[in-house]
Amino acid sequence: MVAIRRHGGDERAARALFERFAAAHPCPAERLRRPALRLCRRRAGGTVYRAGAQLHRGAWRARAAGHAGTRTVGEGRVDGVLLADGARLRADVVVSALPPMALAPLLDRDRQRAAALPALDWFEPSPYICCYLWFDRDIKAERFTSHLWSPERLNYDFYELGQIRHGWAGRPSVIASNIIYSHRAAHMDDDAIVAATVRELAEFAPDAASAKLLHARVHRVPMAIPCPLVGFEERRPAQRTPLPGLVLAGDWTQTRMPCTMEGAVKSGFLAAEVVLADLGRPETLAIEARLYDGLAGVVRRVAAGRPRGCP
Repeated sequence: MVAIRRHGGDERAARALFERFAAAHPCPAERLRRPALRLCRRRAGGTVYRAGAQLHRGAWRARAAGHAGTRTVGEGRVDGVLLADGARLRADVVVSALPPMALAPLLDRDRQRAAALPALDWFEPSPYICCYLWFDRDIKAERFTSHLWSPERLNYDFYELGQIRHGWAGRPSVIASNIIYSHRAAHMDDDAIVAATVRELAEFAPDAASAKLLHARVHRVPMAIPCPLVGFEERRPAQRTPLPGLVLAGDWTQTRMPCTMEGAVKSGFLAAEVVLADLGRPETLAIEARLYDGLAGVVRRVAAGRPRGCP
């Protein structure tokens, strides 16, 4: 976090980066080194500036403080954003890549209705707890293992990073695991979570029970994805909104994909398509979602043939 602050970020920006990194990347967040931060800043900033845009790192503080918002003129058109320090950034189009819980304070209910958005407070965050375990030996775990669901179990997916990370082959095991929708573990301290994770790991990698645990880290992620509750798909908004000047992006928007990193990337391409179309330069950027196959395809076809509400 010290390195992030030196490169223009604040405490909230640093924490937000590590939360998302811990949830989305199969590598312990504290392994993100200063050269990687410089590279990210140089590549992202260089691309932004070459495109003629500006990078406002202070926007983290504005959103986190709750004082930023969209500003509308005329017949409700969004023409920019208002930052915490009172500065107004004018724009022909505002592309919001915020999750619904963060977007809600920036759009009052009238603007939400004008944008044909569902009630943004309906969306519920799904918290994760990500656990990383360093062992003194190879515990002979598979590259990826998933447990079956059980109300007593914490972790479901486990990753042997020695079989994933480049250059880690042959080293002692480093295991990453996820406690998904982690409310059931919110009361547990880190030591209890680590002990439970080792026990569950030993169910399919017995050597974990006798191996020495050299180091462990637990990351608590307030929102990894929005919860895919019943009705979620129907509430996912399109990238184009009826509110002029406002375009949406993010894995929670309509992408025909689950809420994933890939879905988030696709939403960005779809948002760019909206902007280009409005500029009179229509272009297809997003790759069409692959049709469901296998058992999922059978279920989807059967469900599609039933009237709404039919059991």
